[in-house]
Amino acid sequence: MAWDDQDAARRWGADAYDGARARRSGGCFVLGEMVLLGVVGGMYAAGAQHLSTPTSIAIGLIVAVVGLVLSRLPVIGALVGLLLAAGWGYLAGSIAALLGNQLLGIVVGILVGLVVAGLHLGYRR
Repeated sequence: MAWDDQDAARRWGADAYDGARARRSGGCFVLGEMVLLGVVGGMYAAGAQHLSTPTSIAIGLIVAVVGLVLSRLPVIGALVGLLLAAGWGYLAGSIAALLGNQLLGIVVGILVGLVVAGLHLGYRR
């Protein structure tokens, strides 16, 4: 019996199979990532550009919604996902390199980038 067998999963709950499939797809990760990018975009608009609070909130919402829409488009979504994976990998690698070991930074950056790329490509299916 396969571990993702729908009939076996139904014994444990009506929506266990659908919930497990949704968790494996990376949809929650992409949604959280876009919300985080929206918050960072709004904070940047408020702090660095000295825009008003309502304008900064609007910019954050626009960034989050445009990111979600772009992530659903066929070719552009894959490119956006790979660019975000590279960005997360670079950020994780930079943080790990601050611990004093460049090799650790490279390895952590590559691993985080691959995990995020896998989540984005799983979301695309």
